[in-house]
Amino acid sequence: MSKRKKERLVIIFFVLLVSFFANRALFAAVLIENTLLVLFFAFALFILFKGLHTFYAVFIKPRHSK
Repeated sequence: MSKRKKERLVIIFFVLLVSFFANRALFAAVLIENTLLVLFFAFALFILFKGLHTFYAVFIKPRHSK
């Protein structure tokens, strides 16, 4: 194998390796972003339900006075 052919193979291998790790990093970033979005919306729903429960308990729930 000639020196020029070896250099081309090394360059192609390096480009493939870089693109492989870039794709893996992008995939991991998307997974992390989606996980954080799900956690954020779950927390927002939790706050909303706690607020609605408090609103119901304070303003709407009938008071039993003796």
